[in-house]
This record gives sequence, C-alpha cells and structure tokens, in this order.
Amino acid sequence: MATHVAQAPYDVFISYAREDAAKAEAIRSALGELGVSCFLDTAGIVAGESWAKKIASAIDASAVFLLLVSEHESEYCLNELRIARKSGKRVVVVNLTSRTPMTNELELEIGHLQHTA
Repeated sequence: MATHVAQAPYDVFISYAREDAAKAEAIRSALGELGVSCFLDTAGIVAGESWAKKIASAIDASAVFLLLVSEHESEYCLNELRIARKSGKRVVVVNLTSRTPMTNELELEIGHLQHTA
C-alpha cells in the first residue's frame, strides 16, 4: 500500500531573476545557517518534475515570499509574486541594488509594500 508523505513547509520561498542566482544562493545559505528553511528552485526541483506545479506548490507551502529585486527583470518573478499575493502570503521585498528603479508593472504589484536594500 502506497502512503502519501506530506512535504514539510518552507519558511521562505525565494524569488529572483536568473541573473541574480548567486546572490539568491548566498541569501539561502545565510538563512539556512540560521535554521530558516528556504525553497530555491535550483535545489528544490528534481529532474522530470513539473516546474510550474512545483513552484506553485512551494509558494503555497511557504510562510514568507521573499522577492529579490534588481535591474534584471523577470516575468517569472512577477507571476510568482501574483501567486503569493493571491494566496495571502507575507511578501518581503529586498532590493539587491539601491539604484534599481522599479518597472511600472512591478511598482503596481509591490509599490505599497515597504522595501529594504
């Protein structure tokens, strides 16, 4: 008889543009050292698994949605942010570079939130 094993929830889902992968990994590592469990797509998806399904599931299983903002735009990040907001997740925005202006679309999505650099 097969048994279903529920996935452990994550403390933080990290959303980032691909160009910022090294910074995202450094943040994941630092949080991990503090005992914070993080989902980062480079380590959380196995070969053959549905990427979109896993991303949506990981967002749902996370307490906090961490959006890393930089000069690199990512439609995937905007889509992930929309899923997180629709799910009522706490959203934390970290601007990786203090000089990064937000696009109009990103401003509409997160302009009302407090940001940190």
